Amino acid sequence: MTPDRSVDRFPVSTDRSVGQGWGFIGRGFIGRMASDVPGSREKILDVAEALFARRGYSGIGMREVALAAGLGKSSLFHHFRGKTQLYCEVLSRVLERIREPLDGVLESSDDPARKLDRCVDALVDSLAEHPPTARLLLRSLFEEDDLEPE
Repeated sequence: MTPDRSVDRFPVSTDRSVGQGWGFIGRGFIGRMASDVPGSREKILDVAEALFARRGYSGIGMREVALAAGLGKSSLFHHFRGKTQLYCEVLSRVLERIREPLDGVLESSDDPARKLDRCVDALVDSLAEHPPTARLLLRSLFEEDDLEPE
């Protein structure tokens, strides 16, 4: 006879749109807690960043982003008007991620040569932490004319 384990189930995340499921207490699998699970918008941006870095703006479509994020296309359009807005927000997020560590360096009272050295170190560290970033930024320099007006 199998004991009833329905009381051992609890929702791991309130955001079901990114495919998070149930955990089981006492079975070794709990999954990620709600605070660890990115929201749909962040999940879309993560997936889109990787796809844009790999194949560029012209190389992917919104359907592919939706599939890779585990969402329906309508959910994608709930967050972004179109591919151009998505691409611009991905680039903005990447640039913000690079800028944050540079702010402290630039505000320091170090001499200019030391600031430059520390800025280069911070940039290299940022690019090393997120390998697709360099490719994405280089692609964006050459694909600016491909953006579609929305």
